Amino acid sequence: RPRRPAPKLNVYGRLDRRRATESEARGEDLFFGKANCASCHQPTLAGQNEAPPLAGANFMTTWGGRTTKDLVEYMSATMPVMPTMNAFPHSL
Repeated sequence: RPRRPAPKLNVYGRLDRRRATESEARGEDLFFGKANCASCHQPTLAGQNEAPPLAGANFMTTWGGRTTKDLVEYMSATMPVMPTMNAFPHSL
């Protein structure tokens, strides 16, 4: 039986913009665009090399009990500085 994507995702794993909230759409735009997260964490969120996965059991073990603010503060302090990252925290 084939795996079905999450309800708000299309068959390519991207947000179905008709079902997504404005905040979810903005997050995807940042992930694939201005913040360029996908270049290290991969479009599948699986991570690679030093970039940890952003989904799955390990991610939930680490971040499941924390707030979004905790995650944003962590990202702001530890993610590589890229020319477009200077507005990153304010873009969320």
